Amino acid sequence: MIRKEIVFIGEYKITVITSGKLEQNCFMVKHIPSSDLILIDPGQATREILAEIKEEGSKLKIVLLTHAHFDHVSGLKTICEHFDLPFWFHRADMKLLRRAPIYAISMEKRALEISTNYKFIEGPIAEWGGETIYVINTPGHTPGSVCFHFGNMLFSGDIILTEQKIKLELPGYNNIELLESITHILYDLPGDTVFFPGHGKIETINKIKMWWESNGKPVENI
Repeated sequence: MIRKEIVFIGEYKITVITSGKLEQNCFMVKHIPSSDLILIDPGQATREILAEIKEEGSKLKIVLLTHAHFDHVSGLKTICEHFDLPFWFHRADMKLLRRAPIYAISMEKRALEISTNYKFIEGPIAEWGGETIYVINTPGHTPGSVCFHFGNMLFSGDIILTEQKIKLELPGYNNIELLESITHILYDLPGDTVFFPGHGKIETINKIKMWWESNGKPVENI
C-alpha cells in the first residue's frame, strides 16, 4: 500500500510518500521560489517518486539518506541513475549500505540493488535554491544516522518513533548513543520545529517530547 501526503511549511512543499511493509516515509521537498527539489530516503515506491518529481516539473538537485537501512534505500539505484545524481550519506553507515541487499532478502524476500554513485556527508549542504541543510549527527539507531535541519523542519530518520512500525534494535543499534542523540534533538532544538520521522506521522518536537516524557523514555520498546 502506498500513501501520499502534502504539507506546506513556509517556502517549502513537502510531499510524503509512504510505502513498503514497514511503512517507510520518503520525503520530496520542493523549495517553491526556486523550484529546486531534494529527496530524502527514497523507499520502495520508485515509480510513484519519479511520477511526483515529473509532475512538479522541477529539478531534483540532491538525494539524501538519514541512514542506510534497506527500507530507506530501496529507490536509490533507479533514481540516481535516472537523474545522474549521487546520493549523500554518512560514511559510518557504509557497512550497512553494503549489506542492505542481504537484509532486504532476509527480511522481506526481495531483491535490492544499490547505486555506487555516492558522496559522504562532511558538513552543511547548500547545493540547491533553498536554505542551507544542516546535518546533525545522531548515532544510535545506526552508527551513521543523521538528521537534516533547515527551514524549521527536521528530517529525523528512525532515531525516535512514536508508532510501532519497526524495532529500533536493528543492525548498527547502540542504546547509549541513541539516548544521547534523542536528548540532543528533543531538548536543544526549538519546540515548534516540525519533526518528519522515517515511519509514522508528522509532529512538532514539543509533541514528540511530551510523548517521550509520558512514555518513560522507552527506547527498548518503541
